[in-house]
Amino acid sequence: MPLSHAVIVFGVVMGLYWLFNYLTEISPKFSDWMEGKDVLLLHQGRLHWANFHAQNLTHKELFGELRQQQVEHLGQLKAVYSEATGEPELVFLRRRRRAARPVHPPQELARASETIATAGLHACVNCGHVLDAQPAPALACPTCREGHWLPACTARRVT
Repeated sequence: MPLSHAVIVFGVVMGLYWLFNYLTEISPKFSDWMEGKDVLLLHQGRLHWANFHAQNLTHKELFGELRQQQVEHLGQLKAVYSEATGEPELVFLRRRRRAARPVHPPQELARASETIATAGLHACVNCGHVLDAQPAPALACPTCREGHWLPACTARRVT
């Protein structure tokens, strides 16, 4: 094989590399198409279902990653984004926190119940919606229409 063929192939590859880098810099749409874009998964303690399912994530995967980052409940977070690389980016609340769904491992979620036995803040196991509920035999979540509840957690994040 002549050396000129290799030089031409190398030149074409380098030219395409330069062109794609240039187009990525000047066009945000092209950049999102080539590299992907950040997707909001959680905001103010609630999961964004449309984005969550579009990323092919499960509760188990997301909450496992949150536990690795020492997150005890969703109220400690301002937002969670799925980066273009697939890694989650966590934005923590600095000084305040809110009552929210705990991120317990799946085996501990067995204590979730359709009935609310005590008055107080409860979080939907499915979407994280928090409401101040009175004792009730069955209650559907106003956001996702699921009916499993856990007592909401208000623990301060310890780093």
